[in-house]
Amino acid sequence: MRIYLIAGEASGDLHGAALVRALKEREPGTTVAGIGGSLLAEAGMDVRFDNKDLAVVGISEVVSHARDLRRALKVVGGDLAKERPDALVLIDFPDFNLMAARRAKSLGIPVVYYIPPQVWAWRKGRLRKIARRVDRVLTIFPFEEEIYRRQGIPVTFVGHPLVDAVSGRPGRNDARRSIGLSDDAAVLALLPGSRRREVEILFPVQLEAARRLGADVPNLSVVVPVAPTVEERVLERMAAEAGVKTRLSRAPAIDVLAASDAAVVTSGTATLEAAIAGVPFVIVYKVSGVTAALGRLLIGVEHIGLVNIVAGRRVVPELLQEDANPDEIVRAVRPWLTDPASRAGMEKDLDEVRRRLGSPGASARAAEAVMSIVGRRFPMEKSAEKAGHA
Repeated sequence: MRIYLIAGEASGDLHGAALVRALKEREPGTTVAGIGGSLLAEAGMDVRFDNKDLAVVGISEVVSHARDLRRALKVVGGDLAKERPDALVLIDFPDFNLMAARRAKSLGIPVVYYIPPQVWAWRKGRLRKIARRVDRVLTIFPFEEEIYRRQGIPVTFVGHPLVDAVSGRPGRNDARRSIGLSDDAAVLALLPGSRRREVEILFPVQLEAARRLGADVPNLSVVVPVAPTVEERVLERMAAEAGVKTRLSRAPAIDVLAASDAAVVTSGTATLEAAIAGVPFVIVYKVSGVTAALGRLLIGVEHIGLVNIVAGRRVVPELLQEDANPDEIVRAVRPWLTDPASRAGMEKDLDEVRRRLGSPGASARAAEAVMSIVGRRFPMEKSAEKAGHA
């Protein structure tokens, strides 16, 4: 079985790697090529274009990376035409991936969209493109399934792969020891994002909040998991300029979060990792003025945090744009570092979110769905039933 896979961002690299391993477990002769990062390469994918060059956010940032995006699309188009894989698997990264899907469709290559665009939040018009260009959608949130089904798009809810990621991970004390933290330290995790522009905007704000918290909280340790798409030396330089002693870790973000008492997390997939790890956290996000103005017009949800969307209510504080400042971050985070009762209240709410994300086995179910498109090996109904809820 020959699969072409496109994962344009760090979270896609993580989930894509788990999918590739699941595919190879079921059919050892499977070959996978495409766009990805270090995790997909480690899983055995032939990476034709490194996704570090594609990690962008917002309208103005996309414009500045247009040349890389065009070059990557040319690579994909050439590979698809020459190699004619058994299926194209897309992971998130919607604008680019829907263009790749159009090319695959014109060549008669089946297209599977794993972790599809969040059409329930904005740009619902993309549903029409998905209906024309995608053979099956594999959703990771239970409420998404009905949205696609109403449009006549073949869809399967497979559950969230992050539930798999936390299964079997070390507990709090073991996670601390693996990172080099003492059991009695107050640990604050900072997650500045996986895109260069996010880091430039948000990491200085997070560092200043950490500096102020360090003055109030004895024995505070600040830990930063380094995303595969971010250069460690950039984070080191920014932390030094801010005068904040930080521990940069190459450990998986989920392990750093499990070791922490509280976290400041840039909006995105990492917020779900924090929820699954059960660590109290605040969501922060800032984008350029152009992107923010457009977003206010187009986004049709009450919350932007995935955790709050899954919960259907405000479980985690969201500090956006001008509210994403050190004062507000300190105000939100300090109680979790100093008051066990405050921390316990949020941990209870996060446990509810974990249950809603489904049972373990999402990557395996996604692999079976891909194989069913290629060779009709697994009935879709069976995979959907297995997803269930934890």
